[in-house]
Amino acid sequence: MVNGYSGSLIATGIIQGAIANLLNAVSKVEGIRGSITDETKIAKMDALHLRLKTLICFYRNVKHTIQYQD
Repeated sequence: MVNGYSGSLIATGIIQGAIANLLNAVSKVEGIRGSITDETKIAKMDALHLRLKTLICFYRNVKHTIQYQD
């Protein structure tokens, strides 16, 4: 649990930075995937893409939890 306004602000800023980096990674994975023709590698890139999107969702939930905690 993050206590206080300052703690919430710091934690939210760090998480937002992580989300931005993950969004950049998703964009790069999408670009790489578009240039691959091997079906096995495409499946691996699709799995990585899904994992990154899931992690973004998790971090957003954490950020919202910190912002709206009692």
